[in-house]
Amino acid sequence: MESLYPLPNGDRLHVADAATVVAALPGILQTFRDGATEPVFFGDGRPDGVVISFGQWTQYEAYRTDAEEEERRLEIVRRHLAETGERLSPEEAARLSDAMPRPTSERLQTVPTTTAAETITRPALLTGPLFFGDHSTPEAVLLPFDQWIDFDVQMDEFEFEERTLQLARERIANSRIEDSVSFEDMMAEFGLDPDTGEPVDPDSGKA
Repeated sequence: MESLYPLPNGDRLHVADAATVVAALPGILQTFRDGATEPVFFGDGRPDGVVISFGQWTQYEAYRTDAEEEERRLEIVRRHLAETGERLSPEEAARLSDAMPRPTSERLQTVPTTTAAETITRPALLTGPLFFGDHSTPEAVLLPFDQWIDFDVQMDEFEFEERTLQLARERIANSRIEDSVSFEDMMAEFGLDPDTGEPVDPDSGKA
């Protein structure tokens, strides 16, 4: 059985009952292996959770890591500006950031598809990401619905930031020397503060 669940933005999600999704899990995994990325929502009316591809999760983690690295560099620039009144070059900020310790990455625990199927039928057991797949290889991830909402919002933000950076790279690559603009003007063109990299409030002129 399938129902439609409305989101605040007007979109509607197709939500299948748990038994239907459990029966379809082998086929869902196969579509993920073939490159599909469409999430599968399950629940009774309101979604309890969602099945996403491991590829989607990997992309999210890559975006999140890049965002953390960028925030680390921006914090170094902010602190240096506050302490010395001088701007730090991007190269120096990157060098200092690279020298900072990083948390040790944990090995993903992957459960069999049968365990994922049992969790789908007992959604109270799903309190965080559950990685599953055949032969102990992660192929998909179960997420509680509320966590998927956060995941989806952050993915949109990461993708927007990536598009903005790509536009900036293209602007730099395509600029002739006589048409070149200052770093400050280029940041202003994209609505960003040159000192912090944060979006600028158009009313105040500050981030």
